[in-house]
Amino acid sequence: GHTYNWQITGGVITNQFANNIIEVQWGSALAGNIRLQITSPLGCDSTIDFPVIINSLPVQQIQGNVVACANTASNNNSFNNQTYSVPNNPAFAYNWSAQGGNVISGANTNSAEISWYNIGQNLVFLQITNTLTGCVYIDTFAITADTMPTPQIQASNVSGCVPLVVNFNGSPAAGNYSYEWYFPHDNTTYKTANTSKNFNSVGSHTIRLIVENSFGCRDTVFANIDALNKPNADFVIIDPDNIYVDEDTAYFRNTSSGETTWEWTFHDYSQQFTENSNYYYTIPGFFPVTLRVRNDIGCEDSITKYVQIKVIPLVYIPNALTPNGDRSNEYFTISTYYVKSMEFIVFNRWGEIIYRTTDLNFKWDGTYDNVPVQQDVYAYFFRGIGFNNELIVRKGNISVLR
Repeated sequence: GHTYNWQITGGVITNQFANNIIEVQWGSALAGNIRLQITSPLGCDSTIDFPVIINSLPVQQIQGNVVACANTASNNNSFNNQTYSVPNNPAFAYNWSAQGGNVISGANTNSAEISWYNIGQNLVFLQITNTLTGCVYIDTFAITADTMPTPQIQASNVSGCVPLVVNFNGSPAAGNYSYEWYFPHDNTTYKTANTSKNFNSVGSHTIRLIVENSFGCRDTVFANIDALNKPNADFVIIDPDNIYVDEDTAYFRNTSSGETTWEWTFHDYSQQFTENSNYYYTIPGFFPVTLRVRNDIGCEDSITKYVQIKVIPLVYIPNALTPNGDRSNEYFTISTYYVKSMEFIVFNRWGEIIYRTTDLNFKWDGTYDNVPVQQDVYAYFFRGIGFNNELIVRKGNISVLR
């Protein structure tokens, strides 16, 4: 009869049922090949190659907590659910199951939520199917389930004026427990056994604490904090765009509500205790003004605003220089008052720039490229930014006399 010679690339023959039937275990290569040489009894032979695409298993590792909490009737624990997941792959189909628990959501997604009912050792199973190749992989994940006691909240104050500061202590005491405080009024969470919180809005605020032990058991408790009303501080600056140094007095009118006393504080820490206030400034700039008000039960509020004290910037530009060596008027300079920055340009009669500077303290000696310019009349252009950020523009002529 005929003889068969099999050659495998990318795998090994694990079983041969007959000369013409074999079983192959493929390796990790992406492509393999089967070559078969058939020889007849008369010595005639023929060779055929059969390329094989080797698809990899859809291997993924389950991620999640190795400890969990069983929802037993003894502690009425409603925070027992745990999430287990793998990285999502659109080409994969997922099927979750559990030993000792129930899959309550995400059974056919890359992330499942499982509720445990068995205390002790349990298993998570995930069957992953590559929908393009049909390859299947099953991963298992072992967890331990336990229970925990009911937590409690201790608060330093359960009511007070806003802003109300409350110190919170959670129990069981710190040790093999983790804590999650949730404050819905400002949507913040904290992860410590004890914490402190400010309540700035009036009303009754419900606080939630979730305590978790080292096995992942969680339980919850709530507390209510009542924050009482406070005055609302506010004031207006009279004619704020036209207050100039050494010329005008700044006036402040109280527009607060619910207050009975006033306390004004200025940049130099001086204070006034009248309903309205004023201040005479001797230097320009932006200055803070703080108003603190209180009501008849001692609740208080404050607000800070900035008043701008302006100044009129001045620029003096001479019209000539005489760089003739007599040590008089040898340099061209300008004088500024409350100018923050500037650019100064000199042109000749053909519009060419012969001098440019941004130095407020410049001194031009009447040269261009270190060569004295000829006696003539030259145009200049000045552009500056004043103390109040206003644009200052000057144009004119300079006479160079030798």
